[in-house]
Amino acid sequence: MPVVHIRFEQIQSLQDIYQQLGEQVELPVDFGRNLDALYDFLAASLAGPVQIDWPDQLASRDQLGQKNLQALSDIFADLTAERDDFQIFLNGYPPISHTE
Repeated sequence: MPVVHIRFEQIQSLQDIYQQLGEQVELPVDFGRNLDALYDFLAASLAGPVQIDWPDQLASRDQLGQKNLQALSDIFADLTAERDDFQIFLNGYPPISHTE
């Protein structure tokens, strides 16, 4: 099965995440454009394997704010723990992984 590759670049807001995601994969018509909808879509609706690259995540930190950046980090960590076919590369580093 081919890998679904999603690349986030120059993210300055959560809306940028939703916009870039929608440009790269087909989102449901009723996608809520919020963190809960993002998690639900990535966890259950998007067939894998999935690889997300966010090479300039550190540069996005100031624009996103700590609260939003932490929320995204938590979502990605949960997804890597729940899905064997989900990987995320941040700032060019190998995928984050879940440890028990």
